[in-house]
Amino acid sequence: MLSIFVETSCNRYNRDECVDCHVYEPLADIPKSDWHMTPDQARVMAEKIGQVDVLNTLAQQEINLTGGEATQNPHIVEIFKIFKTAAPSVCLHTNLEMNSKSSKRWLRLVEILKEGGRADITLYPTAWEK
Repeated sequence: MLSIFVETSCNRYNRDECVDCHVYEPLADIPKSDWHMTPDQARVMAEKIGQVDVLNTLAQQEINLTGGEATQNPHIVEIFKIFKTAAPSVCLHTNLEMNSKSSKRWLRLVEILKEGGRADITLYPTAWEK
């Protein structure tokens, strides 16, 4: 499996959406809009993965889209579709602490599942507190 980091860290334990990212020292000089992978970056990566034998071999098993919280990337559905062209199976890693079935994060996850994606969900004890 090939894991690809699609999102940095967006205060995921406090919000369903990336509203105001906390500052992490090495990222302090990076504009917040640049903290998420873009579809253009995904296209370049997918193309390069196809050109590098060892990466392509791993991708043919599965590509795992991960991050601090991948569903907070507003472009994740499009990014999923791009990587789906490079691998037969694409999985999205997420944490089940979304606050409602109508949150943008949840709707993105549902759309990816409808497109044939797989979800790898980590459960945290805090998910059951509300």
